[in-house]
Amino acid sequence: MGGQFVGLQVLLSARDGQEIPVPDSDPAAFLLVVLPEGLSWEATVPEVVAWLGEGDRSAEIERAQIGGRAAVRAWLDRRRGSARPA
Repeated sequence: MGGQFVGLQVLLSARDGQEIPVPDSDPAAFLLVVLPEGLSWEATVPEVVAWLGEGDRSAEIERAQIGGRAAVRAWLDRRRGSARPA
């Protein structure tokens, strides 16, 4: 990922092998939440840095980025579908 900015939420998703959560309501609320509930900067950042230092994580990060984009697109599609007149 040489020199590319990657958000902490994406790194957590890549490390944990989980999808990035996208809210059912307003995505702006999602953007304001930097860490999922129950996580702290003091513990999470050093853990992610150690995980990154264990080897090349490009594939995991790319999968998390693709999954995150797909989740947002699906949310937008649902939102657009609900806004269409019946």
